[in-house]
Amino acid sequence: MRRGRVLLLTALPPPAGGVATWASDLLSWGGFSGVELRAIRRTAGKLDGSRWQNRWHRLRIASSSTLEALGALQRGEADVLHLCQTGRPQGVVRDLPLLIAAHRAGVPVVVHIHGSATRLAPWVLRSPVRRLLRAVRAWIVLDQSSQEHLERLGLGPVVRIPNAVPAVGLPRALPTEGKRLRVVYVGWMKPAKGVLDLLCACRDLPEVELTMMGRYVSEEGVVCEPQVTALAASAELRGRVHLRGEVSREQVHQELARAQVFALPSYSEGLPMALLEAMMAGLPAIVTRVGGMPEAVIEGRTGRVIDPGDVAALREALASYAREPDLAAAHGRAARELAVARYGQQAIYARLEALWSELIEAAP
Repeated sequence: MRRGRVLLLTALPPPAGGVATWASDLLSWGGFSGVELRAIRRTAGKLDGSRWQNRWHRLRIASSSTLEALGALQRGEADVLHLCQTGRPQGVVRDLPLLIAAHRAGVPVVVHIHGSATRLAPWVLRSPVRRLLRAVRAWIVLDQSSQEHLERLGLGPVVRIPNAVPAVGLPRALPTEGKRLRVVYVGWMKPAKGVLDLLCACRDLPEVELTMMGRYVSEEGVVCEPQVTALAASAELRGRVHLRGEVSREQVHQELARAQVFALPSYSEGLPMALLEAMMAGLPAIVTRVGGMPEAVIEGRTGRVIDPGDVAALREALASYAREPDLAAAHGRAARELAVARYGQQAIYARLEALWSELIEAAP
């Protein structure tokens, strides 16, 4: 019996953002028995040119990936089209030609929103766009608020499938009384991720040492690198902040193994791979009440959950772990247990394969 063919349009490394890491793990998984995956890169990789050069490169890669997918649909080379999006309205508009082609070819479409779906405004789904969405047979989201939002918009069916993380064991350097608390941040370096809040929270905590890993990306045309480097070089933080930039996944794992606490005080998220990897590494997490993070982190058991932008609460959460290193270790062990039980690859990927298989069997 022929295995079902899933055409996956997704970000791929480099750079190693959350969606790219998710896709890389998925493609390397050897446990799929009923489907075979083919991935098409839809991101431009590392962008080191001018603003306009980067924009042109993004447009070229996006156009090339769309044309490649259209060709595959026309040649009958896919049984399911799986589109990865971040939840921005322009993502829906960008993929309309693919939805039209899939509908004509009788190929069911899965739209997988890796960010927060609450950013999809009702105007995006008005006619005629809503009529073009009839090829979408399933929407995958990461958190409850995203599911509720899409259902209010009249879209469906909506299924919640969290990200998966490899169940790897990492050596753990336990917190030590009298030494600085080692805190780690992994993610894009931009204000929306709370990087400036994190630096400000650490400024008045001489007992905290912070390592930040990630690539600077622009936010509304502005890069926050000057602000970050200025804060890191300030008298209060000098020598306690280590800016690693973009590093390999192996280096991320090494830093997680050295740290005692993971912090991600974002203003908007889905369910970050960085958070799940930190939990799997046995770290308690300090996160904000956005996206799927409050569902992954249990307040007072596996970490701390605060409101976005609340620097005082972030500072107190860090200070509490610095005062009680044994509490940090206990929360880290609980986080690891939760990650293994809830976000292991075998269970999550089985749900994905079941969804694809169901859509293939139901297709005309």
